[in-house]
Parts: sequence; structure tokens; C-alpha cells
Amino acid sequence: MVVVLVKWKIKPGHEETFIEYWEKELRVGEQRDLIGEFLCKPEAREYATWSLPEPDDPPCHVFVNVGFWVDESAFLEQISPYFSNNEAPMPFEASKRVRTVMNAESWRIGKALLPRLSSDGVV
Repeated sequence: MVVVLVKWKIKPGHEETFIEYWEKELRVGEQRDLIGEFLCKPEAREYATWSLPEPDDPPCHVFVNVGFWVDESAFLEQISPYFSNNEAPMPFEASKRVRTVMNAESWRIGKALLPRLSSDGVV
């Protein structure tokens, strides 16, 4: 299993446009090897020790896309046709998004389950 993180830096005032883009425009083909994908918005908490955005970022609101895939080759096969590092940022992006793929070295499975359905409005 791999975990794919995408850090999106969204221009202030463009958050709803971005969320609608993520929910309705970004598609994961047949999703056969996608375990789950979550668009997350960091929230300020007293126990949080990692600040997003980071000091070098332009003024922006940060969202993090967290995707769980069967393996890296499945992710690349199903998603890489949709991205290019040479493309300009989207109109709602303060700067180009960044991605990283992390291999799951070890894991713990709890008793709760992943949601069984996509959230309302997500294609």
C-alpha cells in the first residue's frame, strides 16, 4: 500500500471553486486500486505542531489530498495521465501543487471502517 499526499495552495477567496473542482472535475477512472481519497483542510489546534501553510508559501489556504492506493504502479497507471509538472497552476492555485508518494512501512488497523460511499457531490 502507498499513501499519496498532494499539497494544494489555494488563493484566498477561491476555496469553494477549488473544492468544487476537486469534487466534480478531478476523476479517478475506474477506481479499482484506490482504497480511499480524502481532501483535507488543516485546522488550527493547540496540539498541532506542523503549520500549513509554511513560511515560504505565498498567501494561501492549504488543502491536503490524502490518497491510499494498492501500490505505486496502480496510482501511476490510473492518475499520471492527468498530471504534468510542466502545466501552469490552475487559476485558483496560489502556486503549483506538490506531491509525494509514501510507502506504508508498518500499519495499525482499528475497528472503525473507511466510509463506504463517496461524500455527497463527489464524482
